[in-house]
This record gives sequence, structure tokens and C-alpha cells, in this order.
Amino acid sequence: DPVPVEQAGAAKRTTVKGILEADVAAPPKVDGIKFPATQVASSDPNTLDDYEEGTWTPGISFAGGTTGITYTAQLGKYTKIGRIVYASFNVILSSKGSSIGAARVTGLPFSASANAAQGVTALIWGSLTTAVVALIAATDQSATTAQVWHTTAAATSVSNLTDAGFSDTTELDG
Repeated sequence: DPVPVEQAGAAKRTTVKGILEADVAAPPKVDGIKFPATQVASSDPNTLDDYEEGTWTPGISFAGGTTGITYTAQLGKYTKIGRIVYASFNVILSSKGSSIGAARVTGLPFSASANAAQGVTALIWGSLTTAVVALIAATDQSATTAQVWHTTAAATSVSNLTDAGFSDTTELDG
């Protein structure tokens, strides 16, 4: 049988086959959890006391050098929940410049921990000059950079991707 419902002010009166009758208040309107603009740190490890969303400007360097590197796009977003940061990015080169050496993603929104395991992410790529089967970025400890590692079909381990693997139109997404 259908459950008759009558409007009684702000509450609803519900009757189920004449057995149960209760006033049910409308649920309160909730706008979500609000965090202060400036973190108020708690000594309780079970208290979520920090949440932040923002943008950042990713870049590419080769052995720390950025001479002549220019971009078609440099887009980055992040979400920080407590001490964990989720960062995503898109970089498209218009010139890889003249710096040489191991590639790094630069400009991460926060420094990685000095004593924690590296954060690692798989990367999506386009227009590399090296035949790559997997590409990852691993954060450098105590830094706002991440090493770019790759593997090829014949490789049994990963190695640094260098400037030689980039073209003037390389795209990385992570």
C-alpha cells in the first residue's frame, strides 16, 4: 500500500499502514565543510584541518636549465587535503630550447617531503622523439620538481628521459 504523507508545517507526518506515525523534520541545508582562509593547525592527527585548491604553472627543465624553452600551454591545478597534494598538469612546448640533460617537471605547487617516499604519476605524452612505452614522473625530495623517467620496449628498467627525447612540440600531461 502507498504511504500517506501529509504536510504539517515544516515537518512531514508519515503513516505506514496505521502502525507507525512520526514527525520528520526537513534535513538542514548544508553548504559543505568550511575551512578558514589560513590553516589553523591541530595537534590531533584525526582532525582534518587543511583543504586548499589552486593553480600552478608547470614547466620543463633539462639538468636544471631552461634556456630557450617556450610553451604553447602551461596549465596546472592542485588539491591539498591535509598533508597530501594531488597535482595535475598539461605542458605543450613550442621550443625545447638548448639546455641539455635529464628532464624534470618544474614548479610543483608545494615542496615534496624530505623523508617520505616519492610521489609518482604516469604521464601521457605526445611528440617525443624516443620510442617510449611508459613515462612517469617521480618527485624529488625537498623540491618542487619531478624527474621524468621512461622505458622503451627493449628496456628492463627505467631511465631518465633527456632533452634528446623531446621535440619542439612535445606535450606532457600528468
